Amino acid sequence: MINAVLAMLFTVVQTVALAHTLGKVEYSATVAMIAVGLYVTPLNQSIARASFLSLRETTLDSNKTRRVAESTLVFNISQTLLMALAFLAPALVSDSLHLYMALVLYTVFIVLNTMWSFEIQMVLIAVGEGLAYERVSIVKRLLNFSALGVLYVTKDFMAVGAILCVTTLVAQAWAVRLMSRKGVLSMREKVTLPRLKAHLATLWTSLVATFGEWATFNGPYAVFTARYGVGAPLVLLDAIMKALRLVLGVTRNVCEVIMSRLSKEIVAGRQRASFLLAGGALGVSVSGALVVAIGVMLFEKPLFDILLGHNNVVPAGAGGPLALAMLAGAIFQVGSMIIGLFARRRLATGFTIATSLVSGLLALAIFVFDASPMTSIWWFAVSLAGSSVVSMAVMLGTLRGGARVSAA
Repeated sequence: MINAVLAMLFTVVQTVALAHTLGKVEYSATVAMIAVGLYVTPLNQSIARASFLSLRETTLDSNKTRRVAESTLVFNISQTLLMALAFLAPALVSDSLHLYMALVLYTVFIVLNTMWSFEIQMVLIAVGEGLAYERVSIVKRLLNFSALGVLYVTKDFMAVGAILCVTTLVAQAWAVRLMSRKGVLSMREKVTLPRLKAHLATLWTSLVATFGEWATFNGPYAVFTARYGVGAPLVLLDAIMKALRLVLGVTRNVCEVIMSRLSKEIVAGRQRASFLLAGGALGVSVSGALVVAIGVMLFEKPLFDILLGHNNVVPAGAGGPLALAMLAGAIFQVGSMIIGLFARRRLATGFTIATSLVSGLLALAIFVFDASPMTSIWWFAVSLAGSSVVSMAVMLGTLRGGARVSAA
């Protein structure tokens, strides 16, 4: 939980430091790179969930076939593609070589940090090294806080990007060595076609489920960029989404606490215990979201003034849709995490189709009705509330017997 609090604080402090030290052009470009990182997050989430599921199955049942080489192959391919993206994407928004180099360093940090938060975390949890991960994460985040302090004092974005890159690379090297020592990141075994097909089938099911989450939380960035361009409306959306992601991050951490136990209860066929665990995570997450949502409603203007400084383009009245989105987002996140890890393909596909339709209707409304940025934010909050209902329905179906991890 300490790591969850630090993650939430880092998101806030990072936004404040960037918004208060960068000019409008640089800050808009940085927001665009953050959006690029969010676009590819489903790939990280899907690989993480597939690796967790396959490794957790072999941990709980020694008769299950290990898919270490196959998991490692997918991990290495993902890492290569994301690093290539970190060098290519900044070229699309840079107007100088200096800005390009600074954005490359920052984008490398973004993609590696995302990998740290998903693939590496879930693999280490699956093999019983979750506590070690948490300890290193705390040290890593404290160093990242120091880097943001350097940014605030020196205003040197490139230097801070370099510091963030180095700390993330060192942490990643530690994790890779630990995973290799535990025998879960290794190419010593040969990749076999049957095991690769089995792992890709698990990955596909996770990707299908995760796509619904992508369409819900990351899709609006693409819609806003296409409709309004890179500028004030995108900064508005990013401010709303950053505040929302504080709630989503804490919710995800709450869910991660129960995942190992939940997988055991599902494997053992203890339905009542599974419902109690999921219900507990939901209750804690929604309660926390409610407290934050009330605070947002009461202190809307000072919140965004502090968050964005001279880059504040958030109009009055944004607290209402943000509060609704926080409550709906907490509900949605609990359901989507359980669906992504445990739902059978039929349920995962249904979840993705339903949530994608909701997101598609949101995009259509924004373009057809020529909505203002603020109206679009309201429509996003309402669409998220609709998707949260879908998430809960599919989660209940999963826990009632639609899980792909079973006693059989």
